[in-house]
Amino acid sequence: MKLDTTAAKQIYAGLCLVTLATLMYEILLTRIFSVTMWYHFAFVAVSIALFGMTSGAIVVYLLPGYFTQQRAKYHLALSALLFAVSIIPSFMTHLSIPFVIHGSLVGLYSIALTYAVISVPFVFSGICVCLALTKFPLHVSRLYAADLAGAALGCILFVYTLKVTDGPTAVVVVAFLASAGAAFFLSGEAYGRLRFGALACSVVFGAFVVMHTALATRQTPLLWPMWGKYGLESRPLYEKWNSFSRITVRGDPNKARAPFGWGLSSTYPGDRKVRQLSLDIDASAATVLTAFNGDLKDIEHLKYDVINLAHYLRRDSKVLVIGAGGGRDVLSALVFEQKSVLGVELNGDIVKTVNQRFGRFTGHLDRHPKRRPVHVQVSHQHRGADG
Repeated sequence: MKLDTTAAKQIYAGLCLVTLATLMYEILLTRIFSVTMWYHFAFVAVSIALFGMTSGAIVVYLLPGYFTQQRAKYHLALSALLFAVSIIPSFMTHLSIPFVIHGSLVGLYSIALTYAVISVPFVFSGICVCLALTKFPLHVSRLYAADLAGAALGCILFVYTLKVTDGPTAVVVVAFLASAGAAFFLSGEAYGRLRFGALACSVVFGAFVVMHTALATRQTPLLWPMWGKYGLESRPLYEKWNSFSRITVRGDPNKARAPFGWGLSSTYPGDRKVRQLSLDIDASAATVLTAFNGDLKDIEHLKYDVINLAHYLRRDSKVLVIGAGGGRDVLSALVFEQKSVLGVELNGDIVKTVNQRFGRFTGHLDRHPKRRPVHVQVSHQHRGADG
């Protein structure tokens, strides 16, 4: 089928948006799976996407009488819209299913159901891409270029979307892009109801993204992972997503408790308590935020931790902390009155969480006064050193 220039451009734009949404969702799932499942399951998202899209292409191959040349644009729009709409219930179902790793039928069913539910949107995406590349052979080179361009843009947009909003909201961004692609496929066509449905979904999804981003910024999102690696999760004090981690802060900042330690000495006075918060990365890797107001006596529990043995062996030294996290190792260097300490943290959101969001709690370690014998620097890949 030979398309006029306007119709061809509309299909190029629609296909670009659908493949953009597809790749963005595929990569986004690796990030979400790292929170809801163990990290070694995260890249199964790639297999799920390939399985779903291949299944969609097979459906097109097996039903040539249904997917006719004459109704190609209609089916392009319908499959793109079903891709967009199915993402939301599919994702919410995943959030509500406990992921259980257990050698039983129930454990296997939990895993199989998760994968089956997540693959559904990719089936519709596969139908859409297959139709675009097979029903318009005279335009296949430019269609394939639009396909690749959309996929590349999806990889880039994923990174910047998570700089602005959280993971669950980014899923709705994907639905918005796919529904916008459906609207492009039918631009100027006579399929009024389907075109109206695509436009209405685009408006609804777009409005939800704006509203939910505002809620996530205020730490009151409606969508958040209920089930994590260790079971049912409570709402955290603070949550921040980026392209390679989700960090959460939990605990009561006003409640003193027994200090966290990798091996506290038995000589540590049991009645001494400190105020601490837990900072978790992807629901498993943990560090702590310790209340500090500049008085070294408040953090003397660090002298009793076996992990700080090196400070007893090397006094008056320059200390390098790789992976400063919540600042516990920086505080250890302070309490041992080492000559200097440089804390390097690659995750910029952890730096902001420790020194800005909870700066009053942690004592603003990045602003430690130079009149003391210790100089503190905290840096990450984007900003260089602060101190």
